[in-house]
Amino acid sequence: MPIAQVNGVNIYYEENGAGTETVIFIAGFTADHVAWKDMARRYSKQYRTIIFDNRGVGRSDCPTSPYTAEMLADDTKALCDALRVGRAHFIGSSMGGQIVMMLAHKYPQLVKSAVLANSIMKVEGFLTGYLQLLEGQHELIRLATDKKYAEMVKQVYTQVNLGWIFSSKYLSAPGVIAAQIEFGRNLITEVGFCNQINVFQTFDASAWLERIECPCLVIASDADKILPVSAVQVIARMIPGAEFHVFPAPVGHLPHVEVPDEFYKITSTFIAKQCRPSCGTYVRSPVSTFFLPTVDHLPQRVILSSTPPKIGSGCFH
Repeated sequence: MPIAQVNGVNIYYEENGAGTETVIFIAGFTADHVAWKDMARRYSKQYRTIIFDNRGVGRSDCPTSPYTAEMLADDTKALCDALRVGRAHFIGSSMGGQIVMMLAHKYPQLVKSAVLANSIMKVEGFLTGYLQLLEGQHELIRLATDKKYAEMVKQVYTQVNLGWIFSSKYLSAPGVIAAQIEFGRNLITEVGFCNQINVFQTFDASAWLERIECPCLVIASDADKILPVSAVQVIARMIPGAEFHVFPAPVGHLPHVEVPDEFYKITSTFIAKQCRPSCGTYVRSPVSTFFLPTVDHLPQRVILSSTPPKIGSGCFH
């Protein structure tokens, strides 16, 4: 079992592929490496891929102190050092996106590009209620003295949570609910749950988000019941030059699970652009990317902004 000891914590990871570029996937709240396994398999045909369990979940250690996005970003950086990853493309979902943002801010030399899927800059009122619901449901499980009753509460909690995370169309497919319940069984302990929820509650990138310089693709979903498009779009507006993509309804909070083919197409196209040699000059703005061609082709899209842009070099369009 591949384990790396980083910052005094044993972190489980899986590594595949053998490309010259590395893509690292970071799981969201209470999810382990399996959440990205299918997507990593697709990427490993062209890239070196790494998936892993954050502290507090899966096969990684579960320290008792509350976790923060910075702490989990430090774990990721230490894992990269242990695996001799100098620079990489990062893809994070939900809480995983917050970890990627922190990485891009604290370790800019490590992050070649970032995909931030269904994530937010900080907790707002719309998310507070959902987090309180999760805490209440988990408290029922913790306080249950009868093992059979605790298991029943856990199944009810899981099904309620599935309704928040996924679209009804996805959940109506035969066997999906049963498979998701089985997937979540014994995935995280009460300690890990409470400590990971602290990541969401304490994360606030508003003071430094606009200083992120790596190319970023921000993704939202029209039917995301947890993080509405308007909340996710704040990230795209704050990060200079960020691209923004919205999956139409009925796709929910985890598009890489519900529509993996489309997710792979959009994200792999974005990452492939960051791997090409520079072929022009781009102008970064907080709203979009402008492309000034130096060869005989036209930009795919140009979105004007009233904000004075920043100048850089690259091939983003």
